[in-house]
This record gives sequence, C-alpha cells and structure tokens, in this order.
Amino acid sequence: MADWRSAKLDGTGCYWSPRRGGPIQFVAAGNTAMTKVGGRIVILKPRRDAKPLFPFTHDAWRADDLTMRVVDTARIRAMGYETVTTDAVLIVTRRNVTIRLRGSMICGS
Repeated sequence: MADWRSAKLDGTGCYWSPRRGGPIQFVAAGNTAMTKVGGRIVILKPRRDAKPLFPFTHDAWRADDLTMRVVDTARIRAMGYETVTTDAVLIVTRRNVTIRLRGSMICGS
C-alpha cells in the first residue's frame, strides 16, 4: 500500500492479486498504473489501444519494454459497499516473453 501511495494512486481504481487477500502485484487509477519489477516501482501509462476497464481506468498499460493487459471476466466473486471483486487474467510481456497470471481484480474507491 505504501508503494501505490508513493505513486499517487490513492482513490478510485483497481488492483490485481493472484488470489483474494494475496499480495497486490498491479495497481491502476486514472491514467497511471504501477507494478514492481526486481523490487523497483515501475509507473505505467495507458497504451494507445487501451479500453475502459472500470470507470476511471484502462485495461492496457506500457512502460518501456513492459506491457500489461488486464482481461476481466466480469464474473463477480465478491461485492462490498464500494468495491467489486472479479476473476481476471493479467497478461505481462517483457523482453518478448509473455506470461498469463490468473487472479482477482478488485475495483472501487
């Protein structure tokens, strides 16, 4: 949480985790997203082909040789007063290597 606050990502947006309650590996709010690579914070911006993911954020991101895309199933797993949790796949490509990670996308304010 301290990392995404230092990246000014507080507020309405989404985060992705490999399992509910697990470690957060991707955070997006507005036109900024972040992840960590090798222990360092990487700030991402929307790709040109990005589509809306949740009101106020996007599904496709880029920083240098790193791209990330969120494929949200829209299958709701949990819902709170201000949040919704869905199944989602995080597709990460770096240096021409692509991995697909299944997990949960938690969006809200």
